[in-house]
This record gives sequence, C-alpha cells and structure tokens, in this order.
Amino acid sequence: MRVLRSTGWMGLLVIAACSPVNSNDVDGGKSGDAGPARCGDHVRTPPEACDGHDVGAQTCANVGLGFVAGTLACSPGCSLETGACTLPTSFGRFTLASQHLLTPRAEAVGFVLADKLYVLGGRVLGAGEDGDGGTASAEVFTITASGDLSAPLVVAGHEAGGTGLNVVRRGAAVARVTRPNGSDWIYVVGGFNASGADGGRKNVLATLERAAVVHDSQGHETGELGPFVMVTDPVAPQRNLEMISGRSFAAAVARADSLYVIGGADAASPPASVDHLPLPSAAFASPGPTPAGQVPRTSHAIAVGDDFVALMGGHFADPPEPGAVDGVLVAPFSAGGVLGPITKTTALRQAREGASAVFFNQRAFVLGGAQGAGATVQPNEVAPVNPQVGGPFGFAPMEAEHNLDKNRSLFQAFHVARVNRIYVVGGYDQPGFPGGALLDSILVAPVVP
Repeated sequence: MRVLRSTGWMGLLVIAACSPVNSNDVDGGKSGDAGPARCGDHVRTPPEACDGHDVGAQTCANVGLGFVAGTLACSPGCSLETGACTLPTSFGRFTLASQHLLTPRAEAVGFVLADKLYVLGGRVLGAGEDGDGGTASAEVFTITASGDLSAPLVVAGHEAGGTGLNVVRRGAAVARVTRPNGSDWIYVVGGFNASGADGGRKNVLATLERAAVVHDSQGHETGELGPFVMVTDPVAPQRNLEMISGRSFAAAVARADSLYVIGGADAASPPASVDHLPLPSAAFASPGPTPAGQVPRTSHAIAVGDDFVALMGGHFADPPEPGAVDGVLVAPFSAGGVLGPITKTTALRQAREGASAVFFNQRAFVLGGAQGAGATVQPNEVAPVNPQVGGPFGFAPMEAEHNLDKNRSLFQAFHVARVNRIYVVGGYDQPGFPGGALLDSILVAPVVP
C-alpha cells in the first residue's frame, strides 16, 4: 500500500494588525472595549494573535500545526512563536475506532483532504463489480476536531452512477499533484481488475484517472473532491493516456510538474523501472532502471519527505528467490522536483511486503505487512531519517505496545497532523498473502512526544 506525502512541519506566523503603543497614551487605547488594538500593552485584543504573556487560550497543542507540548510564546510584533513547542516523535497504543468500513476492503488507495479521509477501490467481499471482488466505489469519513470519525459516506463508481472511480482498480497507486500553476489534483494510477464476470484473467492497467481538489474562495481546501475523470492524451483527447506498461501495487509520488510511478508488477513480473510523466504531457518517459544489484519490487511501502522518497520492503516475484524483501531504497528530489538516482540504504530489520508507512518529524514508521503465504510480521519499525539524503535510516523495532491489533497487509495508513492521530484502515488479516480475511476495522493511535 502506498501512502500520500506527509506535509512538512511549519512554524506559525500570525501578523498582528495593530499599532505600537504610544508612551503618551496612558491607557494604551484599551479603555473598555472601544479602543483599537495596541501591540505591546500586554493585553491581547483582536486582531492580535497575542500580546506579551497574553496568548489567550492558545497552546502549542491547539494552534493546528501538529505540536503536542511545549510553551507558546509571543513575539514583540504580537505574532505567535512556536520555537519552544514540541513535535511528536512516536505514537501511542492502537485502539479500535468507533467507526469502521461499511464493506471490508483491502488493496485500496487512500488519502486525507482537510477533515475528510477517503478510501477508494480495492477488493471487497463478494463478487464486486468485476466478478472477482474488485470495486470502483469509495468510502469517505469526516475527521472531527477530537480525532473521531463520522459514519462513512459511500460513493459509487461511475458505472454505477456515482462520482467514484471510472474503472475498477485493485492495487492502484495514488498521488496528489499540486502544480506551480495552482491546479490541484488527486491522481489514481494503474492497478488491475478481472476481465470478466467469472473473475478470469487479470487485466493490469496502464491508465490514470484524476479528480480536482476543491478549494474555497480564499484558497483553502474544503475536503471535497470533484468527480474522477480519465486522464486523456492532450494531443488526442479521444484516447486515454497510458503508462509505458501496466503497473499494479506500485508507488506514486509527485513533485512540481512531474508524476513518478515506481516499481509495481506488470502482466509478467515487477518492472525494474520508473515511469515519469512531465505535466502537461502526451506521453510517459522512463528515467531509468532501479540501481544495480537491487531487485524490482511490488507491494512496497513508501514514505515521502520534503526532499526525498523512500521505498521500504516489498515483494519480489521472480525466481530464484521470490518473496518478501527487506531492502530500503531512497532517492532525492532536486529543487525543481526532479527525481534523483535511487540508492540503497540501511535495510529493514524484517523482510515485509504489503506494509504501510507514515512519516512525520523526520521519522519513518513502517507498519504491519507479511513475509509471504503463511508467514506474518507484526512488530512495527521506526527509523530517524538522516538529514543527508541517502544516508543510513537505522531501522529499529518498536516496543510491543505499538503493534497493530493483528497482522495486517495491503491496508492504508495515514498520519493526520491536524488532530495528531494515526489511522490504519482495512487490509487483509494474515496468514495467507494476500488470501487472508478482508478487514473492515479501523485503528487509531495518538502521536506523542
């Protein structure tokens, strides 16, 4: 399962629209409620964010930037200073969320927009829409201010009259593409489905579809998403744009005007390449194979920082050594969003496929996964990310209290900084990869200092 890019941590700067205190103004302009705001009189008056030691009811934990502790301060200009606030470095115990998927689901894609959590496509119980359990539908949860989830809204796929995916997709990849020109899209890439109602031969998909991220009049995302549409060739709009080859269980990442699709499986075996789509463009190009000595892989976890992408574990399907791998690959992004060379870094402590990853405060957490049919992995791993891209990650096992509730693979994991929570959604219950029981449960854990 792939996960979307985690947003970087930012300091909070609120410019106070006030005038400096006049030393001849005895009451500082604040007698009663009628006077204007005067920065420097140590009384917070709107539109001041703070004034002196008066920060109102604001704390590091509630200013909305993901801090969990520390002391909030005020600058001489009456703006909040978060330099003494503490970012989370780990997470607490996973517990069952009050809500669950309406339909057990694995091999899906997911992402978070504002206060909405989306789960799309994948495999569900029953015949699905392709006769083999595949679906184009989505479930959408609202995340409350306390981190709870609302009951999900089910969105049908296009063929069923809804605004979900146009095509049944299992094992697709997802990336948010925010271009320098201001356009903002969710892209769903590749995957596979069955070719007929009997579930027969599998079709590995090379097509893409996208939906616009909705913004309000002030440019803030609302959490809503436009309908998904197939991405077409700009030169020949009657034709769908396609990758160089079909890919399922790949990873996707976007930077600036580029979309990259890394690894995955085509109809025969995992391709040892990266497909690159410069936007807007009529064709994909391949920037090159994986580095020498590295096996092609599918079902790998992905973590994306501000200047790098890391691929962790995965499945190698070809002889002589098929099965889960422990290798970790990392590649830098240049200032222009160009993906640099892929190199090997410190391996995972355990080989695992179908795992998920979350990344925050320069730490990569790898959750769950499997070691192949009949073998399972439960302990999670964590690695502080070396500031020098390509340097060793240094993975270490996490304490047992941080484990998932059971062995899970091909699920979705999200870090939501706004409410300081990690969510784990659906997947397969092992043993058996990927033939375990489908799960509808959702886990939640608080992030902590």
